[in-house]
Amino acid sequence: MDKKNNYRWFVLAIGVLAQATFAMGFAGIPITGILMRDAYHFSLYELGFVLGSMGLGVAASEIIWGILTDKLGDKKVLILGLWSLAIVYALIAISLTPEASLGGVKYLHLGAALAIIGALSGSINSSSGRTVMSWFDDNERGFAMSVRQTAIPVGGA
Repeated sequence: MDKKNNYRWFVLAIGVLAQATFAMGFAGIPITGILMRDAYHFSLYELGFVLGSMGLGVAASEIIWGILTDKLGDKKVLILGLWSLAIVYALIAISLTPEASLGGVKYLHLGAALAIIGALSGSINSSSGRTVMSWFDDNERGFAMSVRQTAIPVGGA
């Protein structure tokens, strides 16, 4: 096998890891809904708003990330998205946990933060999809794309 052939599998592995990381938050946070409701003292309405905010952020940003991926390239968009996600997740952990806030966390603040997380997560979908399309030939894209998509339920689990 040549160098490019080996590198594309490495690139796919990075895309799978990024997609799994996205799925951990996207599927993992709602799983903790009952615990969140108790810890944050949210009503069912407030909890529903908070848990739905991430999906709203993803939906609102997908087209923008697709355009940026076309203009900047998949590597830059993936790196930008992952670093931005790390920073926002760290800020949430520092300031929007029940232990960090003396007066309690407002559901609108946590919902807005998770909407931002969702919006930044859209970068992973566009950049990792483009990576598969550019690094794999027509007769291998189906397999490569299915490997990438497998990361979503695996990360969620």
